Amino acid sequence: MKRWLGWLAVALSVALAWLAWHPPAPPEPSEIFVPLPPPLRADADRSRHLWRVVTQRIVWKAAADALRARLAEIEKPQTIVRREEVLVHAFDDPRSFTSFADAIRAQNEWRALGVEATVVKIDDEQAPYRVALGRFYLAAYAEQMQARLLKLGRPFAYERRTIKLRTWRFTFPPLPRREAEALWRRVKALGVADPILIREDRFQKMFGASLVPEAAGS
Repeated sequence: MKRWLGWLAVALSVALAWLAWHPPAPPEPSEIFVPLPPPLRADADRSRHLWRVVTQRIVWKAAADALRARLAEIEKPQTIVRREEVLVHAFDDPRSFTSFADAIRAQNEWRALGVEATVVKIDDEQAPYRVALGRFYLAAYAEQMQARLLKLGRPFAYERRTIKLRTWRFTFPPLPRREAEALWRRVKALGVADPILIREDRFQKMFGASLVPEAAGS
């Protein structure tokens, strides 16, 4: 009996010594993956806080050149050039003419009444000439022309159609909101009709591809 107890004591001592040198390892935690949002691009974040002043579109090159020169009194503007669908209000003499001479006579009759009439060629082999009385891209001007022609009491034809034209707008480098508002007021004070304020990120989506490099826009 004593011998058995002695062996048991030795076995316990060995076990305790082994545990002292080899402590049980703690359970390994399972890996947890938390998706992180992609980092914001510095330029994208900056564009949300910047604004631009943009003019309304112009469809006449001469008018675009005149507006560019006027805006340069504040700062040299940047040019936006695009091809866009534009609604045209067209007024014509209702007649078609078989000969150019007849069309010229009709043109001169209108000019004698103060209308800037012009002979135009149309796609009609039998009567290839008409007299254009005016083309307008703004509804207000078209209404004025219509009232004028009605007052003259002569028949005329009116048509609305959409055509693709080259257009011009002008803008300036982007600014913080308050500075952009101050610039907007200066542009407005020059007599520029209805300039708009637009956030830089939206401007880039709408007009960025149409912004003319400075040398080409000058």
